[in-house]
Amino acid sequence: MAKKQSQDGRVLEHGDIFFFYRPKVGVEMARNLEDVADFHIILHPLKTNLYRFAAVSLMGLLSGNLEAWEAKLEVVETYLARVMKKLKEAHPIPAARACGEGIYAIAEHRGHTHL
Repeated sequence: MAKKQSQDGRVLEHGDIFFFYRPKVGVEMARNLEDVADFHIILHPLKTNLYRFAAVSLMGLLSGNLEAWEAKLEVVETYLARVMKKLKEAHPIPAARACGEGIYAIAEHRGHTHL
């Protein structure tokens, strides 16, 4: 994958990003972060057969401090179906729900990286 150069740094990777949440037990639909039990991200870098499944810590998100949130990479797979199976196996009830998708870039900037 070619690396892109900009004034602020370089893009290390880019691709598709998907967001999923699982509401807390007894909550039909999450209306705010307090209603969310789990939050997950799936990254699919362009021109690869890789899918990265990450669990996002809700503590940082709930604090309102965007600098404090973190994610833990749980699975790297070559088949999306296996990643989705992992999402279902982790917590069978209630089911995870898609809540967004888009494109992403991971860029190096002054000795660290940004998503």
